[in-house]
Amino acid sequence: MLFSQRYAQSVPVFRVFLLLLAAHVFTPSGVLRSTGSTKPILSGALGALILGVGLSTAGIHFGGLPGAALGKVIAECLRKTFYAWIIRRHVGNEAGALLPWSDLGRIGGLAVIAGVPAAAMLWAISPGVVRLAAVFVVYAVGYIVLVLVTRTLTASDRELLRRWSSVRFLAGRHRSPTS
Repeated sequence: MLFSQRYAQSVPVFRVFLLLLAAHVFTPSGVLRSTGSTKPILSGALGALILGVGLSTAGIHFGGLPGAALGKVIAECLRKTFYAWIIRRHVGNEAGALLPWSDLGRIGGLAVIAGVPAAAMLWAISPGVVRLAAVFVVYAVGYIVLVLVTRTLTASDRELLRRWSSVRFLAGRHRSPTS
């Protein structure tokens, strides 16, 4: 919507790179640094670099630029998996203790369910600002309703939303929702 048709070819690559958002939920390098395990950070980074170059090269051959992006995503996910394995060895926790898997799964499922009617809006309304706003509103309302109905929203989440939606916060009198 904001760019010319020249940018249309970058959309598939951007969509592949959006998969990295899920990988960035888990930030294990801080845990490794706090336990004094910095060698695995270097090993993981170098391994991800080598794997990323190899997988991206293969990805270009088999899938063009989106294939190259997928190679980077796979390398990054493997790096995070390596870090989780190292943390598990050092800390002695089960893999399930590293992330709240059931909560993340529930939130992810609700996000997908809320995205269904929002995606339908993509076909119902012609491209433009109105479609962008409609998709945003449908998704936001659907997601909020789902988290309220399923009781996924905690009391602290509700308080944060209340502060964010307050007139004083929106007017800029509060610098942050935690103040």
